[in-house]
Amino acid sequence: MILKTTLAVIGIARPINTSEMVSIRPESQNNLIFTDGNNFSLTLESILKTKNKMYEFIVSKNPDAVFIYDLETFKFLDVNAIALNLYGYSRQEFLQMDLTDLYLPDEIQTIADSAKHEEGKFLGPFNHRKKDGSLIQVEIYRISFNYEGSEAHFNIIRDITSLLEKEEQLQMMRTVFEYSQDILIVTDNTGFISYVNPVVEKYLGYKRTELLNNSIVQLANENSRNDFIKKSLTPNHFIARIKNHSGKEIETEFTSISFAGVDGAISQIAYIGKLISHESDAKVTVVEKEVEKIVYVDKPVDKIVYVEKKSHGNHEIRPGGIDPGQLSFIFHEILTPINVIVGFIAELKDTIEVPTEDQAEAISIIDENRKKLLYTMDSISEYAQIEQHFGDIQKQKFSLDLLLEKVLRRSKRPIIPGRKHL
Repeated sequence: MILKTTLAVIGIARPINTSEMVSIRPESQNNLIFTDGNNFSLTLESILKTKNKMYEFIVSKNPDAVFIYDLETFKFLDVNAIALNLYGYSRQEFLQMDLTDLYLPDEIQTIADSAKHEEGKFLGPFNHRKKDGSLIQVEIYRISFNYEGSEAHFNIIRDITSLLEKEEQLQMMRTVFEYSQDILIVTDNTGFISYVNPVVEKYLGYKRTELLNNSIVQLANENSRNDFIKKSLTPNHFIARIKNHSGKEIETEFTSISFAGVDGAISQIAYIGKLISHESDAKVTVVEKEVEKIVYVDKPVDKIVYVEKKSHGNHEIRPGGIDPGQLSFIFHEILTPINVIVGFIAELKDTIEVPTEDQAEAISIIDENRKKLLYTMDSISEYAQIEQHFGDIQKQKFSLDLLLEKVLRRSKRPIIPGRKHL
């Protein structure tokens, strides 16, 4: 009986007769030797030169990108169609290039570093540049061999850009899950918990180790268990009561969604929960602060008369009056930001050669309000000066009729030259 087996040659397999088994063995000077039962030997060098069936298996029909380069000059010796499609070059363009053309100038040193790495396994990732200038990240499988008396490298290239991008997205999602303030529980298709985020410990009081590998149904009360058993590839919204570590049931709004594996069957189910707060459970924090009670009292005034105090030419401020020194400090504190704003507006105006109508109007409005504010401050200052130069305000009743009669009587007196009339 003839037995059949499968021999893998650099990722390509074909059925062969065991009596004609092809063996691969290392030869001196790092050559790889392919031998069959008739002791016929093929080196990588002879394969590349003869372009025989073995060449098709390991180069032209290799499902991964392949290129071969001279280790001394870095010139490319051969390349397959997958590599040309990956990098975007024609075969003629590629064979006129060398390995450094695939690297950024500041990363060429990685070529020498990678040559020191162990052979026979994929290493990386490395950044490679395509014809259009875009970068891809690749893993490289390298084998050394002799080609026309010089050392060369046989390279299998795998583009892992999309894989690394997916890993980056997964890492981002893991970070979001870990720091989310919503409950996140992931189970397998049988309902046993495989992941919980830290906030579950905060809200439910369980440690992660207490929940992992336990059924999620155990957290729900009897009326809510059916909702956790349902499996759907579309989001399923429901409200359930789950038990915390002390046995208290907490009303929670959940969204569940199932995920299918590579075989199309549901492999995992994710539950995202948000606690439903009730007004009775709300905690009110009272902060007490001491405040000063201010009471405004309106007093009727018949007439206000300013009486100047004589104190050897100096005037006193009555008790409770406005202190001009304090007003000066307040005005200084107000004017400082105003001057900054005005200066900024002036500088902004200077930078605009031809302001638009809206810009000119805005600058004019700001300037008008500045003038109004300064006018108001001057009025307050004058009022303070009045209080400083006059003493207590006294109330005095008077008759308007008598006052008018007195004024009229005085206005009828004859005017005598040289005499001062009051």
